[in-house]
Amino acid sequence: MLALAARERDVREAAGQLFRILLVPLGHLSGRLPLGNPGRATVSAFAPML
Repeated sequence: MLALAARERDVREAAGQLFRILLVPLGHLSGRLPLGNPGRATVSAFAPML
């Protein structure tokens, strides 16, 4: 998703993706990474999308 944001020059999406990348280790350790979440910046990082 970060590469797509960069290709489209979408600064808001790129910033959201960088933030998600930085928080992945915490989400993994706490077990809060939801299944099926597409990872867009417009979707909550904690919302499951099944």
